[in-house]
Amino acid sequence: MRSFLSTAVKQGLAAHTALEQLFAGEVPTFMRQDDLNQAA
Repeated sequence: MRSFLSTAVKQGLAAHTALEQLFAGEVPTFMRQDDLNQAA
């Protein structure tokens, strides 16, 4: 969870906004990009 917030802040997203998206069931764009990069 801490690395999620850290990454969110680095991407210019407010921590509370990232958490709101996470709990709303949305995956922030930067998380999807990370998943694609790891899969490659």
